[in-house]
Parts: sequence; C-alpha cells; structure tokens
Amino acid sequence: MEYEKYTDEYEFGGLNDNKKITTVFDRYQTTEIGGELYIEPIIEEGKCPALQEGYGINGQRLWVSLQNLYLETHNLDDTEAADVIIAWCKENVHPYYFYGDPYDAFDISQEKDAEYWGMMINCLEMFTFSVKRMRSDLQLLYDRTRLMMMLYSSIHMTISKEQYAEIEETKGFEKISTASPVERCHMIKNYIDKEMPKTPLALTLDENGEFCVAPAFTSVFDVAYYALSLYLTASPDYPLHWGARTGIGYCESCGKIYIKNGNRQKYCDDPECKKERNRRKAKSAYH
Repeated sequence: MEYEKYTDEYEFGGLNDNKKITTVFDRYQTTEIGGELYIEPIIEEGKCPALQEGYGINGQRLWVSLQNLYLETHNLDDTEAADVIIAWCKENVHPYYFYGDPYDAFDISQEKDAEYWGMMINCLEMFTFSVKRMRSDLQLLYDRTRLMMMLYSSIHMTISKEQYAEIEETKGFEKISTASPVERCHMIKNYIDKEMPKTPLALTLDENGEFCVAPAFTSVFDVAYYALSLYLTASPDYPLHWGARTGIGYCESCGKIYIKNGNRQKYCDDPECKKERNRRKAKSAYH
C-alpha cells in the first residue's frame, strides 16, 4: 500500500523525530553511598562508551520493557534488584542522561575523546544513579500506565466491574463507576494535570548543526511516558499494526505486559504462558 513507505518515518512510538544520542555501557558495578545503594558504569582507561542514536528499541517496546522490569524487581531486595537492572541497562541503554545529554551530536571529535569520557564516568561519576530512584521511577511508570489503560477503556466503554473497582481505589476516582460522562472526563483530566509527567520541547542543534525542536528527554522514563501518550491518543479505529502501532495487554497467566500479535491475544509469548493457555483451553473444552 502507498502509506507503507512512510511507516518508518512516522513509526508509532518509535520517536524517530527525536535524534537523542544515548549511551550504552558494557560494565557496571554497585557501590554504597550514605547507606544507599548506587549503580555506576565503568570504562577502562583509554576506552569510550558505545553511543547510539535512539534507545536500541522503539519507544513503545521500551515502555513495555520498563514495566516488565518493574515486575521482575518489585519483590527483590535492592542488591538483587540492582543485578536485574544492570542486566537490563547492558542489553538496552543507560537509563538516565547527564543534565539532559553530555554528548553533542554535531561534535564528532567528542565521540572518541577517551580522556573526556573517562573523567565524566570514572572520576566525576556523572552517570551514577541510585537503585532507590530507579525502582521508584519503575513503580510510578507501572502504576500510572495500568491506571491510564483502564481509564482509556472506561472512555471507550470496554471496562469491567473489576477494573472499575481497581480505579476507585485511586484518590479522586472514588465514584467513577457511577459518574456521568462529563464528570468522568473531569476526573481523568484532573489526574492527568496533577500526576502525569509533561513532555517539554526544546530548541537544540542537530547532527548537522542546524536548529531543530525535539522532545527534551532526560531519561528513558520520559521516553516511556511519551510513548504512553502516543498510544492513548491513537485512534482505536486504526488497524492493530498500522504504522507499527501495536496493541498491548496484560498476560492472563504471568501478569507481564506484552505487545499483541492480534486483538484476541490474552497471553504473552512466553512458552510457559502458552502452555497455561493450552491447559485452560483444554479444560474449557472438556467442561
């Protein structure tokens, strides 16, 4: 079809309008500062970190991946959680930027300046972050996403009684199940205005030294919230995989968030969850 040649440029959740240079580290270590556990990347003397344009995966998959990282770590202690978080960082991208971004895309010489990177990373520890902060950001993203997905369903009248009951446990939504459509809209807008992070835009220079306006992301969480916003504002009439737009769901077996292969999919692609799906289907057929 004619529109297919444009899907890479306008990929849903791909954030291809943003040319953020991100950092990938091969090695991390944990350290305790003032009784709090921190994660810090390290590089060998004379080495530079790997830089990439973007986040390794598109914005929607990054958003889903961070939520599942929360599910993997929320029952662990800080030391165990740090190991899981480090593995995620090495596989994907460093989660926080130094004051927005220490690297200028138009300055090629900076990319291979080992002395500069060694000072920034090993000496000044500008990329070090606390496990507590990361875990807090993961939980907020997960909780806000789950609530917003249910609110999205309530607007489109596809919500269950159980989901309404879960929403009403959140302050400000105590009577949403009996609210009028206008009252429901006021409740949702008040929550968005007070609780949902905003995505600021910034004037900057691109890799060619030209002026451009881009989302002013300072962490992968900013990217995730932006992807969530794009997901919620996309028309439900779009085909599931139009322009790389994909639906997401919560696996009925393990509870993880997954990107759907079809509208009727209720389980993620984990082999154990597929087995559980087959067991339930067999049990249902037997009855």
